[in-house]
Amino acid sequence: MVILFFAVLPACAYSQVSIPVAKDEEPVEDTSDESGVAVTNYAFNFSTAFNFYEQKQYAKAEKYFRRAYSKIKNREAANYIYSCMLQQGYEAEADVFRKKQPDLINEWPNDKKGFGNVYIDFGPRISANANAGNIDYANGGFLYKVSSSVQYWQTATYLQQDNNLGNYKQYGLHSSLSMQLNNGWNIQPSANYYYTSYNSIYTQTADLESFSNFIDPKETIFYQTSGTQTTNYAFPGHSHYLNLSVSFSKRIQLFTFELEPAFHYSVDKSTTLYQYFSNGTTDSFVNSIYKGSAPFTASGVGSSDTTIRSYIGQLGISLLYNWPAFKQMISTRIAFYYLMGEHSQSAPALHFYSLLKLKENFWIHLDWLNKGSLPWMLNSGDLYFNFTDKIDNRSSITFQLWPSKRLSPLFTYQYEEDTRLQDNAELIYNSFYFTLKYKL
Repeated sequence: MVILFFAVLPACAYSQVSIPVAKDEEPVEDTSDESGVAVTNYAFNFSTAFNFYEQKQYAKAEKYFRRAYSKIKNREAANYIYSCMLQQGYEAEADVFRKKQPDLINEWPNDKKGFGNVYIDFGPRISANANAGNIDYANGGFLYKVSSSVQYWQTATYLQQDNNLGNYKQYGLHSSLSMQLNNGWNIQPSANYYYTSYNSIYTQTADLESFSNFIDPKETIFYQTSGTQTTNYAFPGHSHYLNLSVSFSKRIQLFTFELEPAFHYSVDKSTTLYQYFSNGTTDSFVNSIYKGSAPFTASGVGSSDTTIRSYIGQLGISLLYNWPAFKQMISTRIAFYYLMGEHSQSAPALHFYSLLKLKENFWIHLDWLNKGSLPWMLNSGDLYFNFTDKIDNRSSITFQLWPSKRLSPLFTYQYEEDTRLQDNAELIYNSFYFTLKYKL
């Protein structure tokens, strides 16, 4: 059972917004169309949009409000477009839209700068098998609103895991800057740095067999040794991991397209310590006649310094689609990543996410991830980062409630299957999370 606490609300929920519009305002008619077609098209699209808005299908409503606004630019349509963007969570884009036509958009209390959200979450992650071991982690961060279109996000992470291969501690920092441009594009550069200290332990047992002989004019002496050798390896060390990425995204009505190139650099410094023990028997033969046997024992120690550097390029392409249905909003995001290492290594990653807003106060989140065996960072954030091991299946479902505009508890179940690279062991996790979010 995982208990998490959040004091932040990354995604905002809005209740029905009342539009302060003067109903008797005279529309500014498009003078390039003197036949009245602009007025007719405006009335049809505005009426259609208003019906969708009343049904809280804000994506469709925005589509038709924009069509109406393209015919006749007036205060009423502009304010509804602004409201629809807020209802869908596009605050930065809504503020940019408002600033482009300050004479049409009414004043809205959405210009607050400074710290917007802070949060902390923590708890154990329970493993289903002894090989994996449990994971204890904690992370926290804040969102700082530089301006209406620029936001800065900073988090810090701590993770500890003890399993049958040793013990690991990980410290991480994540920084990102979201900038909404006037042309509708959003640019988000991000940097991730992780430091891991570890002492990995590995034991290997192998059969031992050797032969030797001595030949002179009178006789041939032959020795045959057989037994087992056990070698204990220890790898004390630490690693640095740096990920730099920048995403370019643009929303076109119900679609959001995103392109994300990234670069990974890691340095793994460790010392390999080994100690071996051999035991068995040595049989002797003289002129092919067995003469007897004697016990055989041997031991030894050694060490070697190991430093591994790796460079990995990443290209991510994603498509997000907000498609409304009757009294609900569904957002679906599919992302494909291609990872390429310096030695012609390659690995794919596929991420699926869907948000179902069944009601204003009840949401469902679905998440699925598959990743190959190269280091990779999911910048949108996950409760546990897995850099190198292959993720065969990570599936989760989250139920989110909104008892108020600021407070939101979440209940999550997550199932994960990994393949550990050191020994190809299968790691299985079943996790249950309780999360509490709060928007300042």
